[in-house]
Amino acid sequence: MYCVKVYPFYKVERTYNNIYFIFLPQRKRCAISPSPSSLLSLLPLILLFLLFFYATYFSLCFFFFYFLFFINISIEFSLLLCCAAFLSFFRTWLGTWVGIIISIFRSVFSLCFLFLSLVRAFLFLFPLCSPFFFSFSFIFPINHFYNVLCMYTLEQNWEQIVTYSLRGHRNTFLMLFSRRRRKQNELMNLKVSLEKVEEKTKRDISHE
Repeated sequence: MYCVKVYPFYKVERTYNNIYFIFLPQRKRCAISPSPSSLLSLLPLILLFLLFFYATYFSLCFFFFYFLFFINISIEFSLLLCCAAFLSFFRTWLGTWVGIIISIFRSVFSLCFLFLSLVRAFLFLFPLCSPFFFSFSFIFPINHFYNVLCMYTLEQNWEQIVTYSLRGHRNTFLMLFSRRRRKQNELMNLKVSLEKVEEKTKRDISHE
């Protein structure tokens, strides 16, 4: 608080050069001053408000993020299967060129997802950018396409990637989409039939 002495009024009482002046008694007028001590007293309240605000904001962000995450599971899973079948088909027809193309895609996707991760982390800190933050959640199912590219470039069979997700339907899925597995099965069947014919021939020779 600070106070000043004020002379608000005067009235004419006696003459001095034809003018009469007399001042009324002094009055004190007080007001609130923006002193450093008052600001320091408000600092805990400001910090408490910011803590409550950001705690509420982060809680809502995490809730909606995981809600969107569970929605995206079906999209990511179907995208994983489509990418695996797509890459297997083109690798069958194009051979080693697919490995070069996938390596280029890996580099591009690495830079893109690094940039998106930084932007997403930046937007997460500011409440005014929360609509953009939630919109970025729909971009990240593409991450499975990048993961498939990485695993496929590392010379891992796409069948292992798919069977990791489809353990219960492994044989059905592989018989539908894997030409190499069908050829392997045909060779195994041919080998078994040849072994049976060989055993039968030996048996016939032994009887004779």
